[in-house]
Amino acid sequence: MLRQNLSRQVLVVDDEPDIFTLTRLALKDLRFAGEPVELSFAASAEEAKTFLTEHPQTAVILLDVVMESETAGLDLCRWIRQQQGDQRVRILMRTGQPGVAPERRVIDDYEIDGYLAKAEMTKMRLYTAVKTALKTYSELSHAYFLEQVLTFIHRVVLEMERLETPSEILQRMVETALLISHAPLVLFYLQLPELETPYLLYSGDAEQEADLNARIETVMAQLDRAKANPTGTLVPLTLPAGEGWFYIDLELHKDPLAKKVLPILAAHASHVADRIKNLHL
Repeated sequence: MLRQNLSRQVLVVDDEPDIFTLTRLALKDLRFAGEPVELSFAASAEEAKTFLTEHPQTAVILLDVVMESETAGLDLCRWIRQQQGDQRVRILMRTGQPGVAPERRVIDDYEIDGYLAKAEMTKMRLYTAVKTALKTYSELSHAYFLEQVLTFIHRVVLEMERLETPSEILQRMVETALLISHAPLVLFYLQLPELETPYLLYSGDAEQEADLNARIETVMAQLDRAKANPTGTLVPLTLPAGEGWFYIDLELHKDPLAKKVLPILAAHASHVADRIKNLHL
């Protein structure tokens, strides 16, 4: 399933256990998107590598410089950015020995996102730095996921070129809309002058077939009366003649990504309608 995971994972990497205790106290009230952050601890760069391999969605790293070696933290930065290729995780460098890792050189050479001297650290400064880093990670993740979804739609459209029957083509569209929106029900309706009967396809939870059929009847009755439904969203197709739409059994304002992407899918469906019209001529 296409789904964006909103990570609140914060990893503290430091060879002083007291630092983790103090960090946990400083961030105990920190919430992001209504949920508390998840704090984890690694006592060395090697432990951190293991954790990050197992938790690739880690959002923020609070990283010491001097641990098992004088450059352990800097070496870990290179590993994250270059070997792992992770450009989204936010790395906040914390050091008690600024002379070992001067701020400007570290920022320029190691692609870190913040530099915090332990001697100057306050609870409020740490809280603000982590909250800001979580927000930045969320924004980067959203942009990355949107790119993935658009790539997925493009691949689906190319795949549909190999399908031969109108019902196969449209059903693939419906299933794609379901994957994108995670709605319990997606309906697709297409009526063209060339068609004797309209297409009405749906996709949803197959384990609740009876419930889906009842829901479809309810939705169609409401759409016949008002072309709208308070519990869902109608995404219209732009057609020179006829009528077509996706009905998503979900209020799309609650899912900003689906709200952006489904009209793009509907635009592709409009082009598919031309192909279907030609198949019927």
